[in-house]
Amino acid sequence: MSADYSDLTITCGEKEFKVHRAVICPRSKYFEVACKGEFKEAKTGKIELKDEDPKLIEHMLEYLYTLNYDDGLGITENGAVGDMASAFHLDLHASKLAVDMHATADKYSVEGLKELATEKLEKIMTTFNLGAWKPTDFLAIADQVYEKTRSVDRMREIVMKRALSDLDKIAKRDSFHDLVAKEPEFAVDMLIACSKLTTGKNCRNDSCSVTRKVRMAVDFCIGCGDDDYTLEMGEGWQYGSTNVRRAQDEAGPNGDVTQAERELTSLGHYQA
Repeated sequence: MSADYSDLTITCGEKEFKVHRAVICPRSKYFEVACKGEFKEAKTGKIELKDEDPKLIEHMLEYLYTLNYDDGLGITENGAVGDMASAFHLDLHASKLAVDMHATADKYSVEGLKELATEKLEKIMTTFNLGAWKPTDFLAIADQVYEKTRSVDRMREIVMKRALSDLDKIAKRDSFHDLVAKEPEFAVDMLIACSKLTTGKNCRNDSCSVTRKVRMAVDFCIGCGDDDYTLEMGEGWQYGSTNVRRAQDEAGPNGDVTQAERELTSLGHYQA
């Protein structure tokens, strides 16, 4: 980002950025308004951003010039980082940065950056292996998302979808209970998502071992990750409600499907 012919100076802490109004104003409603009319910033050509992280502002300006920002993941994509631990730390850093960039973009009305940050987080959330991540790491990201986003935001949908897929690994964690207590909206979203158990379609993955189907609101199979969420008679049903688990138990050790279906139908959780 060259300072040549710059006509606006943005100060954040001890950092000073020489920028061009013609570049940043069309992509940020905040800067567009600040640089118009009788505002002091329009007359002096200086904008001071107090109490902001200079690194986040630098990334935001990077986006305004290039329509992207460096989250460090290009290293792994280019094959420079080979071990899982290093890749995990880059993913974790990029996830935290995506949430912060989303919040910064929301504050300064940079809609394109909000969308990009959301896409970056979604890519990580749909590909990371919880074996490398600790459940507490994921829950920390979920905590940030719910703390720094509005009630209706796709970032929340993304972390909720991942939370449901790994519910058996996170539900008993103290950090999960802490998150539910701290962020009531997370608890409500989780409750709504878990309440939408209905029958569903077969998993389209022929190699998937899941056989009995109970569709949830999310659109992937808990057995193989394919598009349709299906569960088998037995261990899969632990993801359902207490009534679903009770129906499984009452079906007997042989997993009498007919008996279980009758029980689930009477409870409103299963439709033939």
